[in-house]
Amino acid sequence: MLCNAIFGVFCLALPMGNTTADMQYLGFGGVVSVSAQGWNATLSLGTDAPQVLNPKDIAEYCDDGQCVHYWHHCTTMQAGKMACDFSFDERCTSVTASFAADSQEGADRALASIGFVPDYNKPRDAIALSAFSQMSVLAQPPVCNFDSNKKPDAGCPATQPLP
Repeated sequence: MLCNAIFGVFCLALPMGNTTADMQYLGFGGVVSVSAQGWNATLSLGTDAPQVLNPKDIAEYCDDGQCVHYWHHCTTMQAGKMACDFSFDERCTSVTASFAADSQEGADRALASIGFVPDYNKPRDAIALSAFSQMSVLAQPPVCNFDSNKKPDAGCPATQPLP
């Protein structure tokens, strides 16, 4: 995937037509809001409230020896509109991307235009969201619970990993 702009672990291959991106710094993280013809997206740039994804409930995509663990869910809304959410495992936290599209065609454009950069040192190896095709039946990302008063969730580490 050829990236025209990189925002944290996400990138954009600019589609035809007008596209705008607005960055907001929120202290320990931030978001990028993207508007393009037929779709709008929000890309996270990190958070001060880390959420670890439960390894037993997420998918894996591998290509050329590099694997990415993720959660993906889409919903069809009224009038053919679609909303899709992604969470990518970053070991001690996760980063998210979501988009809303006016139609299936708009969703396809968003999936081809937004990429995930699994290795910060190799932005040319970005993977289009369309490659992360295994959809979860879970409507929310499966996050691990690290409440010391409860038993750890099955599949999760006993303690929260450190960065």
